[in-house]
Amino acid sequence: MTLSASERRLIKSLERKKERYATGLFIIDGIKPVEEALMARQPLRELLYMDDLSGTDITRILTMAQTAEISCRGIPRSQFRAISSLEQPEGVVAVAPLPTADRLAPDSLDCPAVLLWQINDPGNLGALLRASRWFGVRTVCLSIDSVDVYNPKVVRASAGALFHLQIRQDCELAALISAIRRAGGVVYATDAAGQTPLESVSPPARWGLLLGSESHGLPRDIQAMADDVLRIPRPGSGESLNVAMAAGIMLYHLVISGRASC
Repeated sequence: MTLSASERRLIKSLERKKERYATGLFIIDGIKPVEEALMARQPLRELLYMDDLSGTDITRILTMAQTAEISCRGIPRSQFRAISSLEQPEGVVAVAPLPTADRLAPDSLDCPAVLLWQINDPGNLGALLRASRWFGVRTVCLSIDSVDVYNPKVVRASAGALFHLQIRQDCELAALISAIRRAGGVVYATDAAGQTPLESVSPPARWGLLLGSESHGLPRDIQAMADDVLRIPRPGSGESLNVAMAAGIMLYHLVISGRASC
């Protein structure tokens, strides 16, 4: 089978945010992200694959898609390379509808939660989503002016984690912080100059973790909304940690120590 010129233009256009929200579609590019989407029962409009692709991975993915009654089309390698967002395409792309529930009412917030302030790098956001899934955090909320979670680079960097999380964009973090407090929870911010060492904290069952942009961290007014500002010990040297690395350390301690205190 082949794709028409209009189909190729449509799929390629979904790399741009404006086109994603104009069409209500996004792309999932790569074996692992597509497989995770199928495992999470993410609605898919169509699955496209290189028609000369073989092996256990593609066989497993096609079987899963066909069981879910998702349309599958094999297309020539040259056409697939033209629509893939990857320099080295893996041979599988899915076209999916954007979720319609993209916002979260503050009082329905499921804690623990990760609250992100203006995270702009797709790779960092993808890694943050992977860390959240790994440590069992179900809710991730992004402020206005963060990178779009359906950016193909975010989808791939998350290794499919976004399909297993409750993710909301363009959030007013102040309202979410207030909701966590009303429910008896605590909100932690993180900063290299924070007054409280991370290892001294024993969190309650409900908590939120505030993390700031890669370049500037959390603004002072956002930090001031938190109940406590935590710092990660630095026995070595260096100016700062990558935000995704810092998140992994913070989540490990908050999740594990929270379980130990129950």
